[in-house]
Amino acid sequence: MVSDHVNDYCLPASGRRHGSTETGPAIWMCYGGAAGFGGYGGYNGYHRRMRFFDIDMNEARVTTYKRLERGADTEKRLDEQILVDGGAVVVST
Repeated sequence: MVSDHVNDYCLPASGRRHGSTETGPAIWMCYGGAAGFGGYGGYNGYHRRMRFFDIDMNEARVTTYKRLERGADTEKRLDEQILVDGGAVVVST
């Protein structure tokens, strides 16, 4: 078994929408790896990171991005993407 705790991802999960026969992206599944201390990250020059979610209820928008724990780019938003815009799931191509 291979296990790497510094990986992370953000992908849409497809499925049937509640009360509908339509299928399509129903929810985003996002995992922010390498956030913990100990053996889970911080090796071979890898900087821990944390995934953030910004929820704008006025625009019905959900945005996610990661930030580094330390280094020169701690204020930079890494891998920023919009998950929901105007209340609709956004699927990046």
